[in-house]
Amino acid sequence: GSPDDLLQLQSLTVSPDPPQPGRNLTIMASALVREEIEDGAYAHVLVKAGPIMVLSKQFDLCAEAEKANFSLLCPVKPGQYDIVHSVELPREVPFGKFTIQVQALAADDAPMFCLNAKVDFSPRVV
Repeated sequence: GSPDDLLQLQSLTVSPDPPQPGRNLTIMASALVREEIEDGAYAHVLVKAGPIMVLSKQFDLCAEAEKANFSLLCPVKPGQYDIVHSVELPREVPFGKFTIQVQALAADDAPMFCLNAKVDFSPRVV
């Protein structure tokens, strides 16, 4: 991200790490919201498995937060936030290594935040 982004992501951790298909994934984040986030904020999400595009989609962040019963709903006032959210990962997630790119923008297209992550769903030997 940029120092000018509306949301400064200060930390992001997941548990379990690495994520496991068919289990809950808990996401813990700390962020500083510099300006109010209003309805209309959105994110472009790209997911690749190696060079192959698996997903390219735009999401309405406020609507998705509401559907997921997220603890923080729009409008989001400026301030410091610590967020914990759990989601159940489908058992059907294919094995492999994925690259995830998220570019979030405010309703007026101002840069909100960006995130690049690598997730490894390779089979585990126990």
